[in-house]
Amino acid sequence: MDDMEYRVVSGDTVETLSFEVNAATQKGWEPNGGVAVVPTGEGFCTFYQATIRFPIWNDHSDEEV
Repeated sequence: MDDMEYRVVSGDTVETLSFEVNAATQKGWEPNGGVAVVPTGEGFCTFYQATIRFPIWNDHSDEEV
């Protein structure tokens, strides 16, 4: 699908990554795949999560509930 958007969110801690992923999901992004952990120094890591978002083909915003 050509209209899919892809973005990677990151955090220096699991808690920061979780916050960033939760914020992204509130904006329509969905986690895709697992978390990548990359060592960045002695005892430190950066955590990455791929996310995707598809366009809303019909969000029914013009319809009455």
